[in-house]
Amino acid sequence: MTIDAITAGVLANAAFQILSHSAKVTASALKEKLSRWALSNSTLQNLEEQLEQLKIDDDMSPKKIEKLISESSVIINALKDVQPVSSTVINQTNKFGDNIGIQHNN
Repeated sequence: MTIDAITAGVLANAAFQILSHSAKVTASALKEKLSRWALSNSTLQNLEEQLEQLKIDDDMSPKKIEKLISESSVIINALKDVQPVSSTVINQTNKFGDNIGIQHNN
C-alpha cells in the first residue's frame, strides 16, 4: 500500500523544514507548513504522534523522511483522502464590452 508520492514528499519536506528550525515536529508547525492542505486538527495531531514514533531527526534527508512516511501504514491511512485546498476566484472586468476572466488559485 503506497500513498501518492507527491503527498509523501510534501509531508517529508514540511517535516524536514520544521526540524531544521526546531527540535520536534508539532501539529501547530505542521498546520503552518501545510496550510494549503485540508487537514483537520485531529489529523495534524495524529501526524505529529506518528512522525514522533518514526524518530525522524534533523540529520535525515528529506528523501529518507519521505521513505519512512511512505512505509508507515498509519500515516498512509491518515493521508489517503487528504487533498490540497484549492479555490478559484474569477474576476470579470468589463471594458469596452469585453468580459475578461482572470483566474487566481489560492
